[in-house]
Amino acid sequence: MFKPRPYAGAEDLQKLITFNAMAYGDGGKDGYLHVGDIPHRIYNGLRRYNLADLVHLHEDETGNLLAWSVIMPRYPAFDVQIHPHWRGSAVEEAILIWAIHHAQQQSRHEKALLEDELLSDVYPAGTARAELLLKLGFYAQEKPFLVHARRPLNQPIPDSKLPEGFIIRSAQGIDEAGKLAEVHAGAFGSSWTPEEYATLMRSPGYVVEHEMVVVAPDGRFAAFCIYWLDEVNKIALFEPVGTHPDFQRMGLGQALMYETMHRMQNAGMQFAEVNYEFGNDVSNKFYKGVGFEPQYSIYSYNKPLE
Repeated sequence: MFKPRPYAGAEDLQKLITFNAMAYGDGGKDGYLHVGDIPHRIYNGLRRYNLADLVHLHEDETGNLLAWSVIMPRYPAFDVQIHPHWRGSAVEEAILIWAIHHAQQQSRHEKALLEDELLSDVYPAGTARAELLLKLGFYAQEKPFLVHARRPLNQPIPDSKLPEGFIIRSAQGIDEAGKLAEVHAGAFGSSWTPEEYATLMRSPGYVVEHEMVVVAPDGRFAAFCIYWLDEVNKIALFEPVGTHPDFQRMGLGQALMYETMHRMQNAGMQFAEVNYEFGNDVSNKFYKGVGFEPQYSIYSYNKPLE
C-alpha cells in the first residue's frame, strides 16, 4: 500500500514543499503546514537529531508521494501530512498507525521528555483526522494549543518607527551566526550555539535575506524574525519572531514586522500568517496590534505513552 523511506535532504525537501503548496490552499484549514514551516521544523526543531530517523516520505509502488511524517521525540509528538485524496481513508489510518508506533519507539530514547503522552495536532477542518485519532486511542485536549492568525497584505502597512540609533536589515551571512544565536536564545530561553546556527544557515530552504534583524546602536541584534514565502498560494509566514529581553517594550518587534510585511508585499504575497500559543495575552495583543486577526485554533490530541 505504501512504503516509508527516510528523508534524504534538499531534493526531498523540495518534494515536501511542492506537496504542501498543492494542499495548503486557503490558510491550511485542513491541517497542512505552510511551506516555510517544513524547513523550520526539520532544520530548527530537529537540529540535534538524525533526520533520517524522524522524517519519512510515504510513497506508493510507483514513487508517488501519499504522505510524509515528522516526529518530534522530545515532546513527544508527531505529524502526518496526507495527500488530500487520501484524507480519512484506510491509507491515512495505516500511515498514522505506522507513525504512532515509530514515535513511541523514538520517545524511548529521550532522557527528558516534556510530556508523558504522545501528541498530535488537529485543525478545525480536520474532522477526518480527529475521527481516526479517536479511533486509535487519542483524546482531545479541552483548550486549544495554538492560534492561527492572518493579515491581508493589500491593506496599508505603516512605516517602521525605531528608537534613535536602531536599524532594520537582513542578516548578511554566516559571519553573523553568533549574533543570531544570541538573539534567538535570548528571545526564547533556548540554547542555540553559534555553530548550530551556522549549520542552520547552510541548510536547504533557509534564505539569509529572509532573516530580518533589528540592530542596536552597540551592534547587538535586538530583535529578529524569519519570513517564508509560498509562491503558489501567495501566502507568507512569520516563523519565528522574537525580541531579546534586554530590548523588549521598545516597539522593535512591531517595527520589524511592518518592514517585513512591506517586503512580503513587494514579493507578491497577498496574506501574512503567524501561529502563537493559545492563552498568551502578550502575543495576542502584539499580533492584533500589527493587524493580524485569529482565524482558527489548533488542538492537541493526546495518547498515553506505551
